[in-house]
Order: sequence, then C-alpha cells, then structure tokens
Amino acid sequence: MKLLFKQILYISVIGLFFLPMMADASTLKVERFSSPIKLANKISQPINLSFATDGNWKLLVESFDSQIRNQDNPNFSIPITRLELAEVGGMPISSFETGKIIEIKNSNTSGINNINIALNVINKDCDKPGNYVADVKFTLINQNTVVAEDIYSFRFRQEEISSIDFSKRIVNLSMPKDKILQKGSKQNLTTPLGLYISSNKDWKLYIRNLSNSNDKTLSYFVRVLGGDYSVNCNTTNEYVPISETPILLASGKSTTNEMMGCLDKRLISIDYQVKGPDDRLIKAGSRSEDFEYRLETEN
Repeated sequence: MKLLFKQILYISVIGLFFLPMMADASTLKVERFSSPIKLANKISQPINLSFATDGNWKLLVESFDSQIRNQDNPNFSIPITRLELAEVGGMPISSFETGKIIEIKNSNTSGINNINIALNVINKDCDKPGNYVADVKFTLINQNTVVAEDIYSFRFRQEEISSIDFSKRIVNLSMPKDKILQKGSKQNLTTPLGLYISSNKDWKLYIRNLSNSNDKTLSYFVRVLGGDYSVNCNTTNEYVPISETPILLASGKSTTNEMMGCLDKRLISIDYQVKGPDDRLIKAGSRSEDFEYRLETEN
C-alpha cells in the first residue's frame, strides 16, 4: 500500500510542476491561405498569423533585405519600398523600408489569436521577368519580451510582357492600271507600315505567310526599311520573299525604361512589295493575304 501511494503522489507533483509553464508559453505561426492574387498593379499574398499568448502583447514585422530578390538572375531586383503590409483585399497599412519595424497590432487579451493580413508588392511592366522572393520576420512580444518569431518568404512570379502594335491593322496596296497591263509588274506601299515593339526581355521579330489564299498568281515580299537606334534590322538592303517559313526581320534588347518605370516602344518601318507573274498579265480584282508577325523573347 505504501508503494502505491508514493507512485500516485509523485505523478501529481510532476503534473503541478508543468502546468504554469504551459500557461506562459507563446507561439507564432505564419501561413498563407491562398495563392498570390493579381490586383491591378499589385501582386497580393494573403496570410494568416496565429498565436497564443497572455497579458499585454504586440505583433511586429520587418524585412530582412533592402531588395526583393530575383531568384533566376541575381543582377535583377525590386526595391523593398515597393513591398507593403495591407488589409486583405483592402487599404495598405504601411510600406517596408530597410531597418523599419512595423507594428501590426497590440492588445492585453489572452488566448488564441488569428489575424489575416496581406503582403503586397507593387509590380511594374519594366520589372524583369522571373521568380522573386522577399523574406520578412514576424515577432511576438509579450510583457516587453520577445517570446516568438516566424519568418515568411513571400514568393511570386513576374511574367514576360511583350506586344506588337501596328500603325495600320489592314494595309491596302493598289496596283495602277498601267502596271496591271505589264508582265512581271511590281508595286510597293506608298506609306511604310509601322510596327511598335514592347518587351521586358530581349526579343526577335519574325514574319510568315499564313497562305490562306488559293490564288498563287502574286508573290509577296517584305523589307525592313529601318528602326529605332536599339533595333537590329536584318533585311534593310533587299526585298525578301514571304513564305510559310518564318523570316527573322529584326531583334533588340528589352525596351525597359528604368527611369520612368515602364516599357518603351521601339519603331520598325516595314515595306511590302507585290509582284505579278513574268509570263502573263494580272487579272483585275481584289485579293487578300494574311501575314503573321511573331515576337519571341530570349533568356
């Protein structure tokens, strides 16, 4: 009987010894509860902060770095000042700065807390494409003592942005009557076609004939007359036959304007030429042909 009593008493003492420690313990966990959301010019990452504490407490956050790092290319980054703390789907609370500590909330309530906030990055078309990461540290302070910390890595992707704009979507090329009555007649555009290239990566421009017409009487040619200072033109000295095989017209560097925070447009001037058969006249009437322009980006 004495031995049994000693065992029960021993277990009770151990239990009483650990109870105060469990009451004082504080935890902090940061988790995302959805994938990043694209909102106008922002990429937003909703996150949940869950923690248990007692007494007076406050929750803080700060950034680890002065830059949001491009993980694909260490030469590219985004300033940390374009990262902000915000309400979920709502107004910004504060922007991040190097060495700046942001207070999220404080209270004197005890128990389990859940706070939903968002990390937003203001992205611009001029940002280099790739995968980015920003590490931020959340700190829980209880009774003026740091009791819990958690680091969250905000990861998002900046996509490639490329576009082609035309001075005219449809080009009308009329051949005079005197040329129709000639064999092997040729006709060029009276006004060159302007192409405007925008891209946040280095690019190449191709053209090909979609061959939507069964009429093979006419032959079509293209020539690059010139381009902006940063454009490398490939066919400035001759008219090249347009076929179903893509033809490289020009190439260039990213059109990023770092100072203005946008993408500039690079102009390329194009001329078309239509040629009739050498052995017969061109029949009167209208014809149409579709040409595909393709912009390819490079690493």
